[in-house]
Amino acid sequence: MDIDCVLSKFGYDTFLIDHKKGRDKTSLSTLRTLSNYAGITLNSGVKIRCFIVRSEVDTDLGVTKGTTKVFEIYPLPEVRNKKEASSFLKETYLMTSDADLKLFFQQETHFQVADRLIYKGE
Repeated sequence: MDIDCVLSKFGYDTFLIDHKKGRDKTSLSTLRTLSNYAGITLNSGVKIRCFIVRSEVDTDLGVTKGTTKVFEIYPLPEVRNKKEASSFLKETYLMTSDADLKLFFQQETHFQVADRLIYKGE
């Protein structure tokens, strides 16, 4: 497993992010590993939050194409069925713009925009 991005800022939660292309599978091993880190409190008192970002990126233009889905991962003790991938997913967020994606992963604005971007189902 690889972590594609770590966002850390003193006094704010640290985000571990694994990026997947739209059709890439997320293995149970990846979910377990991220879940193992999620919720850990660092010496500074902040927590680690883990996310899987599923999107297509136009690397030539440096923009995201279409809708981005972001899945927040439960801490391992909160996962009910450790053999079922969907049990690791705490929350799903939908973003249709890079501006929302930026605000979501910017520690100072994360909590202000997260509620607005929660996916409530079809």
